Amino acid sequence: PRTVSSALQRLGRAGHNPGRVSVMLMFPRTPAEALASGLTAEVMRAGGVEPCRPPRLCLDVLAQHLVSLAAGGRYDLDDVLVLLARAYPFRDVTRDDVRAVLEMLAGDEEHARDIPVRPRLLYDRLSGQVSGDSYSRLLAVSTGGTIPDRGLYTVRTEQGVILGQLDEEFVFEARLGDKFLLGTFAWKIRKVQKDAVIVAQTSSAGALPPFWKGDIRGRSLQTGQAFGALLRRLGEAHDSSGLIQALQELGLDAENAEAAESMLRRQIAVTGVLPNDRTLLAEHFRDENGTWQLMVHSVFGRQVNEPLAILASEQAKRLTGTVIGYVADDDGFLLFPYGDAQLPDNLLLSLRPETAESVLAAALPLTPLFNIVFRYNAARALMMGLRKAGRQPLWVQRMRAAELLDALADQESHPLIRETRRECLEDHWNLDGVRSILAGIRSGAIRVRELQAEQPSPLSLPLRQQTEAAMMYDYAPTLPGTRKAAETALAQADLIEPDPEQLARTGMRRKIPQDAEQLHSLLMVEGDLEAGELEVPAAWLDNLHRDGRARYIEPGIWIAAEEHDLYAKALEAQDQEARSRLVRRLLRYRGAQTAEQVDTRYMWPEGTAQAILSDLCVKNSAVCQDLVYYHAQLYERARQETIRSRRQQIRTVPSERYAALLADRLQVTAPPQERLGLALDKLSGQAFLPAWWESVLLPARVPGYRPEQLDLLLAGGQFSWRFTPEQAICFQRDADYDWASDPEPPDWPLTAGEQAVCDALRKWGASFMSRLAGALDGASPYEILLGLAEKGLVQADSFIPVRQWLNRERLVQAPVKQRVRARAAALSAGRWSCVRPLKPLSAEQLVERAFDQAVILCRETISGLPWDQALDILSLWEFTGRVRRGYFVAGWSGMQFVRDADFAAVVLALEQPPDPVVWLPAVDPAQPWGKSLTHLPDRSFLNVPGTLVALRAGLPVAVFERQGQLLRCFDPESLPGALKAFARGFSDRRFYPQASRVAVRQYPPDAAKALQAAGFVRDVMDFVLFREAGR
Repeated sequence: PRTVSSALQRLGRAGHNPGRVSVMLMFPRTPAEALASGLTAEVMRAGGVEPCRPPRLCLDVLAQHLVSLAAGGRYDLDDVLVLLARAYPFRDVTRDDVRAVLEMLAGDEEHARDIPVRPRLLYDRLSGQVSGDSYSRLLAVSTGGTIPDRGLYTVRTEQGVILGQLDEEFVFEARLGDKFLLGTFAWKIRKVQKDAVIVAQTSSAGALPPFWKGDIRGRSLQTGQAFGALLRRLGEAHDSSGLIQALQELGLDAENAEAAESMLRRQIAVTGVLPNDRTLLAEHFRDENGTWQLMVHSVFGRQVNEPLAILASEQAKRLTGTVIGYVADDDGFLLFPYGDAQLPDNLLLSLRPETAESVLAAALPLTPLFNIVFRYNAARALMMGLRKAGRQPLWVQRMRAAELLDALADQESHPLIRETRRECLEDHWNLDGVRSILAGIRSGAIRVRELQAEQPSPLSLPLRQQTEAAMMYDYAPTLPGTRKAAETALAQADLIEPDPEQLARTGMRRKIPQDAEQLHSLLMVEGDLEAGELEVPAAWLDNLHRDGRARYIEPGIWIAAEEHDLYAKALEAQDQEARSRLVRRLLRYRGAQTAEQVDTRYMWPEGTAQAILSDLCVKNSAVCQDLVYYHAQLYERARQETIRSRRQQIRTVPSERYAALLADRLQVTAPPQERLGLALDKLSGQAFLPAWWESVLLPARVPGYRPEQLDLLLAGGQFSWRFTPEQAICFQRDADYDWASDPEPPDWPLTAGEQAVCDALRKWGASFMSRLAGALDGASPYEILLGLAEKGLVQADSFIPVRQWLNRERLVQAPVKQRVRARAAALSAGRWSCVRPLKPLSAEQLVERAFDQAVILCRETISGLPWDQALDILSLWEFTGRVRRGYFVAGWSGMQFVRDADFAAVVLALEQPPDPVVWLPAVDPAQPWGKSLTHLPDRSFLNVPGTLVALRAGLPVAVFERQGQLLRCFDPESLPGALKAFARGFSDRRFYPQASRVAVRQYPPDAAKALQAAGFVRDVMDFVLFREAGR
């Protein structure tokens, strides 16, 4: 089963008798299906049914009802509206909607293109009466229904016995004489007719199973998130060597569990981690032809993945100038260029949540989904005509639907276009989910892991096979008219749409004429005036008319006498330029208009204004939004006002939300080595006591941290350490150093040995300790190098020297063998080199780095430069739109800034903080209480290395102090979950990594039960938590 609800529906078919238990067995055919079956079964057991979204409007089905009503007798619009009010899907259908559908069925659009189509019903526009004829009855009886024709071929024997149906694509790829399985027998193809396959029974040797391609809406975002959480647990089980057991717990038998485990292990070998609810994988690889492809592994379901694929393909097209194709399913999407271009990195990070809907709406007509849904809707709306004898070939239906769509491409108000757009955006896609995923990517709550793979990963295989089919078959051709309309819309889609209130406000009149002279000036500048359109005395118009300065002309409008020739050209001579002038001025001074309103105002034939307005849009003099037209200048002014008003709409949140924001940025799913690199990148440039790095900071951010992981990372050259003058350790990125400069001279004199070592390093470059011994006539440079490192003059490409520096006093008193082992370890410390000066950073670069650390900048969070200097830069950036200013967090000074690229994600994270408990060392920079945030009453603690803080939605709920000996509880309700989270972290060596056990000696009396439930063992009056051996 593809969805949880369909699986539960099938399960419900079993055990129908009262008292019987429903039992279901799933039979996967592949390892991927085995994994999907296990995930589905687990979510079923948890009751995770997908949400239901009833359809809305359904104008195609409404068309069927209108024809069938006409076939049964005469009716009018009021009769239809009374009937529609009794059906929930039609609750939003208006009189204008019904009228538009009736005009469509009457053939108005075809007749305007000189197509002699027969009306599907008879619509009297004067009386509003609707009736039918024999053709209406034929349509209602022979072509009604809502199940679309998917082109299935009937399978029958030569004697005419019907056996079943085959998919059109399977028939295309079959040849006469091919064998296939259907039912319990094998059949050989004897003949292929236009709508049937004639077969004869044969032996099963060499017979292949046929395939069918159905319409799959895809799993919902909620189910995808549930699958992602389970995959994250499977990834953790893989890291702890318990993957096979975790798969069996999902309900897989031994054989399927082994197959799924093998597939997941091969996937992790390529991508490092599994995609999950917090991680997307962007896998770049070359196909068999050497063409670059990008596979994005996403568990969020087709309803989110397909629109994400469209957004990514449009962005890649803009960046590369190459047409980008895509295929999507429930587990991700694959982008492939029609050319040799390499798809850019960080594609998903460049997508903007606030413009996603407008881009998707503009690109929608270019998608196969739109064309397929349009064909289905056109058939349901009875717009495809009567079927001849037998079934109308599907390729004929596709061509007719494509031609109809091409003719209607620029008519956004047409019922079929509206219904197709609505069905795609609301029923097939989850736009709210797309925005939330993009916001999560920008906030860091969902991480995108980019990687270059030599070979495609196993999970990319299904989509790679779909890529071949997408290139072979074009089931939804896009004709030039449709493509031109979509590309025009895409040119404006990436801009922010103005708020309706701002659009209405910019079109409002701010000044009324005060006398007849001002009224005449208004007629000259703003054009015609309808009676009652302005609250001015009628006598003014009478006086102007008597003086020959104003005229009242036939459509019922007042004009300035000087403009009589212009209106004569527009209204009598039908001059297009004059008409365009009137309409453009109408939009500018009378506000937004629909095409119907313009036709009514000037008494033009229906459709005249639509053509003029469309031409103004092409010339960028007007803008269309939701079938309403605006003057381009007013529209742009409303857009700017919308941007300004957004700054005033920022909601201030309590200070704990900021703590939740920082803590959530640390929740990363990646292999341990990659997580270590990310941790050093975030902590780069910040100095801490040497002992804190491997006892507090790095273990808390990298589960299962081991010292050799840091040595391996340092040996790669991406990061290096150095001592600061305060004898703290600071890690720096390799790019931070000015490698072209000479090492800085020391601030104090060096001994002869130190000078000799420094000279040797400057001369030879990075060198092993054994080579440096030659500069000291064979003496060991060990102590000298440690001394120079402490002075900040040299560094090594491992962390071994720092560890030995920390243990130097203990080593002095250690036995000889231990000292010898320490010296031997020092020899494997890697190469030593002189510390180079750091590149000077501009004030702008310092502000960017401060944003990287604090996310929200204000007087309380700024670091690296004075606030006054930063404020000058931030004020300039606000003016240019680079940052957004607002009062985001309560308790801070009022001038707070967020980067514009981070704004939507930061606001979302502040308004919707994650609920799970997160433990952090009190000294970690991501823990802001007692630093940038003032401690809350009765929730204060010391920011020292032995203190751990539990945060729930950013609020401190519990604290371990003195290496875990003291437990303080601020929120008893959250304590059980917090202690269980601590137990998991302690088991992974994230907290107190050098201790084999934690003994809680002081604790609240009511915490005993929670301690025991979390795995603590009573030891006299204490509670002790032991770490498993080998962890």
